[in-house]
Amino acid sequence: VLAASGLVALLAGVACSSADDAAPSDLAPAPNEGGTLPPAPDAAAPVEAGADADAEAGPPRVCSDDGFCHTSLPPMALPSNKHVLRGVWADGAGTAWAVTEAGAILRYDGKSWSEHATVKSALGAIWGSSPTDVWIGGADGLLHGEGATPASLVFTPVDTPGDGSAAISSIWGTGANDVWAVGGAFNAPFIARVLHYAGPDVEGGTGWSLEGISSQPIFTSRVWGTPASGVWVAGLRNDPVTIETKVVVLRRASGATKFAEVPIPGDPKAPEGVGEMTKLFGASASADGTMWILGRTNSSAPGFVRGLPTLGQTYAFTFVAHGPSVGPLSNFVWGRSADDAWIGGEYGRLRHWDGTAWTQAKTTITKYPDTTTLNAIWGNASGELWVVGEGIAMHRDAKKN
Repeated sequence: VLAASGLVALLAGVACSSADDAAPSDLAPAPNEGGTLPPAPDAAAPVEAGADADAEAGPPRVCSDDGFCHTSLPPMALPSNKHVLRGVWADGAGTAWAVTEAGAILRYDGKSWSEHATVKSALGAIWGSSPTDVWIGGADGLLHGEGATPASLVFTPVDTPGDGSAAISSIWGTGANDVWAVGGAFNAPFIARVLHYAGPDVEGGTGWSLEGISSQPIFTSRVWGTPASGVWVAGLRNDPVTIETKVVVLRRASGATKFAEVPIPGDPKAPEGVGEMTKLFGASASADGTMWILGRTNSSAPGFVRGLPTLGQTYAFTFVAHGPSVGPLSNFVWGRSADDAWIGGEYGRLRHWDGTAWTQAKTTITKYPDTTTLNAIWGNASGELWVVGEGIAMHRDAKKN
């Protein structure tokens, strides 16, 4: 588990090991290659109370009591291994895409998953503006998928500016001609790589530009936003006094041309000096403008900062704790509205926030609790969800919400 930046450090490590591998000009379906898998979670680790360990015995089911339907992933080239999914995106019309840390690009056609293409380095981010316009990020930068149909998409490496050691760990956009991709590197000092695509370059370039966000060194790892609120970027920065790493959030408001830092609160119940957020695991925005920033404080207390829009373009932020410091780590957060959000991570933990309390989701389709690590989530305004992780991809239909 990479507490500071999700997959970014893993991607950077794989990038170093595969820097001599020439990237193909385009990526058609091919056998899976390479990749380093993390150790499997300890099956004996505690499962959170409320998990569906009491599922009734009987024949295997496809969907859980809470409507999470398990889908079958394609086998890897090595039968002893399994796909470790790190990112997922769906078009809301039946097609879904996922990327793995072994370099596989998987496609779900509404019935089953297939291995659509592969690369020789780790992948960890995916976003699309339409079923036939998909961007993927990883250790070796960006790939762009284009084609007449999802099944015919060809993924081509894209030349982008910035330090290539900063793997792309997060992608978000408002449309085909407004896409953001970020990554960072733990160099000394930290490296921020914030890229913006504003459409095809009429002079023959790729259309991507390197954006400056701060005069201070920042390790950027997340990008998200809404058309109304603008683009948000988060990462880590070393405090010049304490030399301690802290979470930093920056925003370029809709209509603005520069990023400005957004102060976020720490845990108000923590003793002075130990309540600030120092680890970042995820961030997202709801359709209603609510902002979600997931991490841990310097006392290891897990929590998230929720930002609610106020008059104009300002936000009111509050810190919400969501578990003990010794509990499993959370890897992602996604919100549908201020009172409808999901977080998930280690040991099969997938929890729902209703605005007041957290409830453990029932995802198991056998009589045994599922301890699979969950790595990423995708959702839309109608309530459809995809949740993926180590050898697992679960779909929840919008009608369940």
